[in-house]
Amino acid sequence: MTGFQLFSASIARVKNNLPEAVAISAVIWIASIIIQLIFSESLDVEQLEAIGSGVMAPPANILRNFALMTLLTGFLTCWVAVGWHRFILLGERPKSALPRLDAKVVLAYLGWTIVIALILTLGAAFAFSFALALLPMQILVIAALPAMVLIYYASYRFSPVLVSLALLERVSLSQAWKMTHGVAGAILPLVVLNMIASVVLMLPSLFMPFGVISTLYDSFAGWVVLIVSVSQISLIYDLAKESEQ
Repeated sequence: MTGFQLFSASIARVKNNLPEAVAISAVIWIASIIIQLIFSESLDVEQLEAIGSGVMAPPANILRNFALMTLLTGFLTCWVAVGWHRFILLGERPKSALPRLDAKVVLAYLGWTIVIALILTLGAAFAFSFALALLPMQILVIAALPAMVLIYYASYRFSPVLVSLALLERVSLSQAWKMTHGVAGAILPLVVLNMIASVVLMLPSLFMPFGVISTLYDSFAGWVVLIVSVSQISLIYDLAKESEQ
């Protein structure tokens, strides 16, 4: 399967199962939007402008509230991801307005998401500091986009770790990298397509004033990215499993 076929198949899967996607995520996502709105409404616009311009450092209360909001919305996002994985790969449908909540699984999913992000971030920081000593800044600036593609690519190669958690299985980082070897050629173009689509999807928010409307649109765009991305890594996991058999 090519990268374009993976991209198309994941979108088709969401489109063909849109009622289930909404059923699994709607209430949780509304809760996430409310949390973000409460946080955004608590901010002072003039203070934000001062922070953005470097005139003042972010106050402790803003940092604390932002960290709390990030953890809460991260947990809710992972809850949706686990529910969507289980629907796609196991056919498990929610029996109420919410998908089944196994807090240990969702927390493990969130924890491993953070671990993978830290590994990739630290690896990129090390590579950048090493390259900085050898290459001029102009070349590093040009190399920034390919580097982002490679980081995104690596995250998809490690994604079976997350999918396995949702399915109550266990795949290590090394096993995930090995089992996705057969679809590695499709993941790279898939990542490029994802980045282009994400930019197009987020463009309207650049022309919206900060506030309720922009928060609602960003939340909708985030929902689309989440559901499609989870569909993609579920499909990658399924293909990788098939190639092992």
